[in-house]
Amino acid sequence: MSFFIRPSSVAAILLCTLAIGCSSPKKAVSLGTAATAEKSSGASSMKESVLVLREGADSIFGKLYSPASYSGRHPILVYCHGLAQSGEEGKRICADAVNEGWLAYSFDFRGGSPTTRSGGDYFNMSPQTEIEDLEWVLRQLRKRDDVDSKRIYLCGHSLGGMVAAITGCRQGDSIAGMVLLAPALNMPETFSKKYPFGRNVPDTLDLSSLHIGGKFARDAAWIDPYLGMTSYDGDVLIIQGDKDEMVPMESARQAALLFRNATLKVLDGVGHVFKGEAGKRMHALLQEYIRAHSENAR
Repeated sequence: MSFFIRPSSVAAILLCTLAIGCSSPKKAVSLGTAATAEKSSGASSMKESVLVLREGADSIFGKLYSPASYSGRHPILVYCHGLAQSGEEGKRICADAVNEGWLAYSFDFRGGSPTTRSGGDYFNMSPQTEIEDLEWVLRQLRKRDDVDSKRIYLCGHSLGGMVAAITGCRQGDSIAGMVLLAPALNMPETFSKKYPFGRNVPDTLDLSSLHIGGKFARDAAWIDPYLGMTSYDGDVLIIQGDKDEMVPMESARQAALLFRNATLKVLDGVGHVFKGEAGKRMHALLQEYIRAHSENAR
């Protein structure tokens, strides 16, 4: 399915994201397709296992989080990080899922940051390559004996939220629900207005303190992130701060209207980054969502 641009609100050039939590990831050596290496996490009730999908230059580095002891198939939450971040950004979110007996997976997009532990080139990364990464991850996770393939949920922040939304709509019934945190749904229009039809894009672009490759803008200019929302039946939770300086509130409101089953939670006085008290409020809403979908399955 193609995603073509649809007019929406006018937005300033977007820097997505400073993210939910920052880390300094190191480049990884591929462990092979679906290889794992276990280690203990800070919380005794949660097990953290390195799970690298694909090999070599196209490796996707991630971590699978699970209860310390479990058996059978479980729902899984898959987390998508923001621009120039890493899967470590999602560790606390994954813990929220594990606390309810779920599995959770958070990974580095190929080229998703200058220091990604996955393969790929930061200057050749784009929303489309991240959508492809997420689709690959989902195909691999569905093969696992411990994953309930009918209860796969997506969660993402900013650029990762947009990638999760597009991929979830593409995959339809195979994605049970989504939690979108300040999703950067305004990004495609931003680039399409500056570079109509993806033309005349320089090789590199400056977004505040970040540099990105021209491919990012060329691909983004052709995406309609709202396409498919009206046919998606899963339960969607959108969390947005009313002081978000990166993503306008109109983007979240439009998505909430288009999705068949969406709830928009607006956090007063909160910007694009969910930290401190804002983080506590976001996590409380996320835990409520996870708990509700755990109880509904019993």
